[in-house]
Amino acid sequence: MSETKTPFEKAEYNIQKFTETAEMVHNLYEMKKLIEDSKNLTEEEQHGVNLIIDMAIKNLSQYMTKKGGKWN
Repeated sequence: MSETKTPFEKAEYNIQKFTETAEMVHNLYEMKKLIEDSKNLTEEEQHGVNLIIDMAIKNLSQYMTKKGGKWN
C-alpha cells in the first residue's frame, strides 16, 4: 500500500527539489565564471583550475545520474 502524502509534505518535497536544482544551476554559473577568469592566470594555474572543474563536472554528472537524470 502506498503512503499518501499531505499537501504540506508534497510542498516540502517540491521545495527541496527546487532548491537542489537552483543550487546546481548556481554552481554551473560559478564554474563558467571561474573558467572565464582563469584565462588571466598562468598556464600552470589554469591547469589546476581545469582539474578542479573536471572533478566538479564528474561529481555533478554522478549526482544527476544517481537521481535518475541524464548528463549529455
